[in-house]
Amino acid sequence: MEPPRARPTTAFLLFFLAIFTSCRERSQVTRAYYYWRSSEPEASERHFVKKTGLQKLYVRQLDVDWDPVQGAVPMSEGSPEKLKEQLRLYDSVNPQFVPVVFITNKVFEQIDTVEAVSLLARRVARRCLPGLDAIDLQYEDRHYLRGWGGAIRPREVQVDCDWTVATAPAYFAFLRALRRQVPDSIRLSATIRLHQYKHFSKTGVPPVNRGMLMIYNISDPTRYGPGSSIFDEKKAAAYFDGAARYPLPLDMALPAFSWTLIFRKGKFYGIQNSLDEEKVRALSFVTHKGGPFYAVTQDTVFNDIYLRPGDELKVEQTSVADLRAAAALAQTAVNTRRYSVALFELSENEIKHYGHDTLSAVYASFR
Repeated sequence: MEPPRARPTTAFLLFFLAIFTSCRERSQVTRAYYYWRSSEPEASERHFVKKTGLQKLYVRQLDVDWDPVQGAVPMSEGSPEKLKEQLRLYDSVNPQFVPVVFITNKVFEQIDTVEAVSLLARRVARRCLPGLDAIDLQYEDRHYLRGWGGAIRPREVQVDCDWTVATAPAYFAFLRALRRQVPDSIRLSATIRLHQYKHFSKTGVPPVNRGMLMIYNISDPTRYGPGSSIFDEKKAAAYFDGAARYPLPLDMALPAFSWTLIFRKGKFYGIQNSLDEEKVRALSFVTHKGGPFYAVTQDTVFNDIYLRPGDELKVEQTSVADLRAAAALAQTAVNTRRYSVALFELSENEIKHYGHDTLSAVYASFR
């Protein structure tokens, strides 16, 4: 007969469990936000950065589009240097700044030479990472950057482009050229739309260090219809159902914004950012048609846009429930221990809409 074996004591099991648990690495989540405006931050926005303990700000640096004569050209620029200095001076906070360059897909539909791709990469690198040679010092003087404490010295540069299967070769060639311009100590990241996440074997994987998965912009906002183009839980969930593990380490971008789309005779006419339903309801020249739609009742000029009777305003606003649903989906795509959770976008209007407690709880839901 086999001799009886000693049973492990409860104390021993608890001790073993404690050792096992302590050895497991905890996730390290960096709280982040996108700041997409060119204007200076409001006091409430600066205070929010400090109160919430934001560690990273993805800041709009440059928009690039295609011009038939000049080729790839900057269309507008942000001011991350001024934002950095204001946060430092007024609120004594110094989060990490990540310059973001948005490039339209049209650029990579049109760009057709290795030289043009390399030139674009050099120009983007120079704008995001001044090397402080003579040319860069002249640039800082012209843009008054030295008066704001100099250009930012980022540890990451992000490129935002909704590339397609057709434009992937040119876009990826640009990213490789940009990688050669950027020191190895600086990470290069790229935004990943949901269709690019689900179908990466078809759309390709950008040659960068990290991806930023955007859990929003579910459909084309220029198409007339009742659904929200920002976020729809059912449509978004379809991109995660059966999705394979993405080959790049991912950070997560969540929707915390609103906008109002303008349609004329069912055709897209314009967009007003941060114009939520409360503000639309207060307008004297609209009447509620039902659902997200409001009809213009008289000729008027609103925020430099001429509106006619019959034009329609469609309010799209991400609810608290939508934000939480997006966070839950994002958690299923986490594939690395250290990652950032970024909300789009930082504005006084959205801070009031969601509230500090809700936004903090969203960050805390990532473990």
